[in-house]
Amino acid sequence: MDPVKLDQAWEQCQRTTQHSGLVVVRARVLVYEKYAGRACRDAQSRHGLLRQGVDQHRVRILLKEKKDQLPDGLDTKVFTEKYLPEAFRSTIPARAEITLGQLLCMSGAITARARRRGSRWAR
Repeated sequence: MDPVKLDQAWEQCQRTTQHSGLVVVRARVLVYEKYAGRACRDAQSRHGLLRQGVDQHRVRILLKEKKDQLPDGLDTKVFTEKYLPEAFRSTIPARAEITLGQLLCMSGAITARARRRGSRWAR
């Protein structure tokens, strides 16, 4: 790894955002690590979007390989005794309407909450 190029990449990171971090790992070895602003190794960050993409990919594989077990595909209601027995007896009735597709796009709770309130987001 060229340290000059890594430093150039770090300078670009600093120019594009106030709180930045650059971590380079190669062959499971930490090669380069620098932080600026509020970014640091222990900073709390939002990894939800990354996890969402990984989860979506996993569900695509699941739907492809287990079509017979999920015949409704993304319209499968997940808060059922078959899929989530521990959550089946929920005290929130709107959960029963949440589908796998809504969970993947993180709209399940918003939709259920909006329905209760009669919000325009429920349409």
